[in-house]
Amino acid sequence: MVRLKHRWLLFEIIYPNETSVIPFSTPSQNLTTRTILDVLRQQVAYNFGDHGAGLTAPSLAVRYFSGATNTGVIRVTRDHYRIVWAALTFIRELEGRECLITVRRVSGTVKKVEEEILKRDKGALKDARLGKGISL
Repeated sequence: MVRLKHRWLLFEIIYPNETSVIPFSTPSQNLTTRTILDVLRQQVAYNFGDHGAGLTAPSLAVRYFSGATNTGVIRVTRDHYRIVWAALTFIRELEGRECLITVRRVSGTVKKVEEEILKRDKGALKDARLGKGISL
């Protein structure tokens, strides 16, 4: 029996036109995992055609998204994670808001991605308390 191997992509949505020194000040209120998945599938199909869409469709899933921190986790097969990564960077607009999506970490296990989320959130909260602004 063959075990399917996945990659987990931790991504962050940045809104460049809405500048603020306080982290989590521009939340994605109406953005859902379904919306992100639909836009991502459209980008894969647009940039990589039917072949790219067919390769990524069976395993592509948004496993987590937080509108408060604008971070999320995507699961995709190990062989095709670069296609999804490229498609994420091509997304320039979500629900009418200009945005940039950056992949912050790629991991083979969801545990390491969860640890990275906690580390980043703790650091951002610490910076907010100290008044330093956003740490990238």
